[in-house]
Amino acid sequence: MTRIASFILMAGSILAILSVEQNASSDASATQTLAPVAVSSNKGEYEYVIGSALESLQRRSIYANSVIWTQARDRAIASSKTVSGEKEAILVMLRLLRELGDEHAFPVPKEGVEQYLQRASTRAAATSQDIAQRNKAIEGDISYVSIAAFASTDPATIQKFSDDLSRQIKTADAKATCGWIIDLRDNSGGNMWPMAAGVSQLLNAESFGSFQSGNGAKVAWWNSEGGVGFGGQMVVSKTAELPALVNSKKSIAVLVGPKTSSSGEAMAVAFHGRPNTLLFGDITHGLTTSTERLAFSDHFDLFISTSRFVDRTGHVYSGPIAPDVIVAASKDGSDAPLRAAIDWLHQDCKKS
Repeated sequence: MTRIASFILMAGSILAILSVEQNASSDASATQTLAPVAVSSNKGEYEYVIGSALESLQRRSIYANSVIWTQARDRAIASSKTVSGEKEAILVMLRLLRELGDEHAFPVPKEGVEQYLQRASTRAAATSQDIAQRNKAIEGDISYVSIAAFASTDPATIQKFSDDLSRQIKTADAKATCGWIIDLRDNSGGNMWPMAAGVSQLLNAESFGSFQSGNGAKVAWWNSEGGVGFGGQMVVSKTAELPALVNSKKSIAVLVGPKTSSSGEAMAVAFHGRPNTLLFGDITHGLTTSTERLAFSDHFDLFISTSRFVDRTGHVYSGPIAPDVIVAASKDGSDAPLRAAIDWLHQDCKKS
């Protein structure tokens, strides 16, 4: 039996919803043994709304197995008895989620989602057009590719971004005899899948990570000749007919920093554990979870974290990602992380 869920990867103003089909058994609640939340239709309107949301949280949230879940839930139930409006109800839920540690959760107006996504698609189309312009010349036989934030659920916009990124990687391939630099420092999130499809030839793995739910069940991120996806769902297909990369197995330096967030962090996770690959820069923002859209009230929906990112080595991320080589941004205007990445690739190249 399957069900449809909506997953969001979001950071700041970057928001992208992706509807996916998932096997219900793969993400059963980690909190099934908890006492059910009492929800009665005889309660006040917002007391009922909050009780229903808590019931969903208990089934789906990765934080529902927290040692403070019961106390936090009971405080929210107590607060719900005096709530008289929708905004108050949202504040009660946000206080609960932040208390539990869910920094990736947020409410959103039902109408606002569609309006935002229309604007996001317009921005994403512009990002796709700018792919080639974001790249820069690097000394020696190293190719540099910057992957910007991308937020869209429009199939045509997604496919174009993925194909344009794939072509840019192919164009850069000839020079990359000493390796690659993948810059994620400005990637604040959005939709990870067109990013993953665009760099799929550099991932060098059929499985390059996974989602882990609260009970420890994992759903793999997979990479095939036809496209990328997770679980049983193909998310982005590969339509660009490009020959295989000559330098796909060369070393890769991945640049990250405080602006690297959500889907940007998912891409860092996708590369982490790849042979001859290191992350350079500063600690990332720390939204290393996927979120699911839950109905909250007539006018608002609530997004909660329902899985954590896991890299190909099995490491589970919970918060910011610390790079392998920490290099603080330069105060003199020079790019110290980029310089460190270039030096490492040159040294690594000499060994081979």
